[in-house]
Amino acid sequence: MSELRERARVRVGTTIREKWTVDALLGVGGTAAVYAATHRNGKRAALKVLHAELTGSRELVTRFVREGYVANRLEHPGVCSVLDDDTTEDGSPFLVMDLLLGHSLERHTRAQYILTVPEVVDIGEQLLDVLALAHARGILHRDIKPANLFLTDEGRLKVLDFGIARIAEPLDGAVTQAGTAIGTPAYMPPEQARGRWKVVDARTDVWAAGATMFALLAGRKPRRAETVQEELYLAMTEPVPSLATEAPHVPGAIVSVVDCAMAFEMDQRFPAADVMKAALRQAAAAAGVLGPMSSGSAPHSVRSPGIRNPSSVSGPRLGVSGPPVDPGTMTPSVSSVLPPPTGQRVSASPPSLRSTGAAPRSGRGAFYAAVALLLLASIGMFFVGRRYFGAQVPAAAASLSGAGPQTGVPVAMPLPATSALTTASSAEPSATGSTVPRRGGAPGGMVYPVPRATNAPAGSIYRER
Repeated sequence: MSELRERARVRVGTTIREKWTVDALLGVGGTAAVYAATHRNGKRAALKVLHAELTGSRELVTRFVREGYVANRLEHPGVCSVLDDDTTEDGSPFLVMDLLLGHSLERHTRAQYILTVPEVVDIGEQLLDVLALAHARGILHRDIKPANLFLTDEGRLKVLDFGIARIAEPLDGAVTQAGTAIGTPAYMPPEQARGRWKVVDARTDVWAAGATMFALLAGRKPRRAETVQEELYLAMTEPVPSLATEAPHVPGAIVSVVDCAMAFEMDQRFPAADVMKAALRQAAAAAGVLGPMSSGSAPHSVRSPGIRNPSSVSGPRLGVSGPPVDPGTMTPSVSSVLPPPTGQRVSASPPSLRSTGAAPRSGRGAFYAAVALLLLASIGMFFVGRRYFGAQVPAAAASLSGAGPQTGVPVAMPLPATSALTTASSAEPSATGSTVPRRGGAPGGMVYPVPRATNAPAGSIYRER
């Protein structure tokens, strides 16, 4: 990287095609260098120039040039526009792109620049919004990582580098060969690491989006190894632990979304970017960490609240789609994740997520619910009391067959429905001519004398169910 950076600096101060004056070197990656440049008419832009030593590969040149066509095909504000493409005097192809003010998200994969949970939620939603549109138009990015995500000073996310994107067209077969692993091992799911391009789909980008959120929340890459080959091997074979083990401060609902996105088996991940976005929004609401995009307000800049040590940030503020500004961007790493329980499938609707906190409940709603419960309880107690413990009928109004207070015959009490339905097997005549249920026929084994309606004298008053 140091050699590439030294060779890239040679272009600073030169003029390309007698039109573009190269003002400064913004960043260097494995395939290209990015410069701030000024057109002869005064227009400022960014130039992404392919390294001269790579121009001999027709495949690399094809991928590099097609980046502009793929990005412009989306027409999304979260994608950096490519204004023109041309070739330098020494034969290196270059792209003319929008010049952005801000920085790459690569720096936030380090503990001293870690972002807050609401900021990562906001970034995740913006990223998934771009991916959802790309997938709907048959485009897979296949290289989502913090280094390819640019955050402007206004807090807007820009998805960069569609150079290895796959388009659902016959041309793609000539660019990507089966068994060839392309991308960044640190943010590469197993199927991509194995070069199984026939099975790569939207869930591959979903995995990379989860790995990116993992790095931004934990302040470290999901997988680290000594060499690129080791990272690639780990990407093929090893899952990564849950985000909860690396970032215990993150709410459980958010952890569930990231872990599901990074499931080792494709069938256990979110089936599409829009499904993951809906699940992330649901989890953020449950955890009370909604970002500006979720709440509908304008996005915020993460420079002051998001960086724990903002005074330590150095380097240029200019940036563009292409290799990141920060040194050490190409450090390899690998990711995967522990799969959910065996047999678990992810449906097309957002999965139910655990949460460490409950959504706030309206005070007025809670008050009305309490009043309704109290009213229902009062009504229930009233009817239970009347059913089992109702007052006896006054003796003067309940004389039965000449029996009254003087005879000592008990007055009939209201019976429960089960006692009123007496049968020959459960009832026997009493001395007073009434039908009395046997013990056990009424609640508590109580015996209720019930007058026969046919024996009641004319004009007598009695109570029955």
